[in-house]
Amino acid sequence: MLVDRARSEGVQLTGGGGFLRQLAKRVLESALEGEITGRLGYGEHDAAGRNTGDSRNGTRSKTVLTDVGPVGVKVPRDVEGSFEPQIVRKRQPRLADVDGMVLSLSKYPAIIKLWEDAWAEFVPFFSFDVEIRTVICPTNATESVNARIRKAVRARGHFPNEAAALKCIYLALMSLDPTGKDRKRWTMRWKAPLNAFQIAFEGRPTPANN
Repeated sequence: MLVDRARSEGVQLTGGGGFLRQLAKRVLESALEGEITGRLGYGEHDAAGRNTGDSRNGTRSKTVLTDVGPVGVKVPRDVEGSFEPQIVRKRQPRLADVDGMVLSLSKYPAIIKLWEDAWAEFVPFFSFDVEIRTVICPTNATESVNARIRKAVRARGHFPNEAAALKCIYLALMSLDPTGKDRKRWTMRWKAPLNAFQIAFEGRPTPANN
């Protein structure tokens, strides 16, 4: 079992950045994505969803209490607001038997094989502090920017040439911080990761490099 292997290799199982909590987050978010895909009838970024009326409308953050501790998940939303998730219901603060849900993945050997094949590359990730892992794997931040670009491109619809498309993308990126005041706030978010890097790689990060 993956959990036994993680324990034998010294991977932290519990706690805020533990393997079980990270795995529970992935399982829950994958299940929620499957739910909204079934509800809308098409997958994320699928061109089949264009001009169909209802569509995806980003996500909302929610923290639920589980058997392995509090887990923060991204719950997908739709434009009409009619999507009612069943795995993580609205106003449901606690989920029971999440550990059973995670362990039930053994029913899907193809998924387990994918994880085991990538195990050697996956495990070292957990040796870093949460602050460093956030920098190494900035999936949510990157997807947020991509979503803004996709929205701008869809609104424009057609581009006569490549320069017009690049201008649209440029304006979408600039709209993320139109006043320039958020840059200081974004810079402050680096304080915790930089401290973690300094501890993990003592002597290598320097003020000049920072």
